Amino acid sequence: MLDVRHVSAAVLSVVKGIVDVLNGAEDFQSVEEQVQGLVQEASQKVFVWALEELDEKLCRARDKARLKMIRTGERTLVTSFGEITIKRRLYRE
Repeated sequence: MLDVRHVSAAVLSVVKGIVDVLNGAEDFQSVEEQVQGLVQEASQKVFVWALEELDEKLCRARDKARLKMIRTGERTLVTSFGEITIKRRLYRE
């Protein structure tokens, strides 16, 4: 399960960023663009944490006699909130 510390860190980062953006606001459009960037960045982090946690869960639940881990690696994915890179395990039967 996703650690609440990861989620709360992402939310606090967004809130702090929004306060900083509002303190230096020039116009509404720039505020909107900067806040969207902050939310995208936080979404990317939470999604990476969730996918890596899912990988960990699958590792623990796999049939170890049938599936052998051959290596770990990184994979870059393009998501609706940007490009992310995750760590994952690769298995062989």
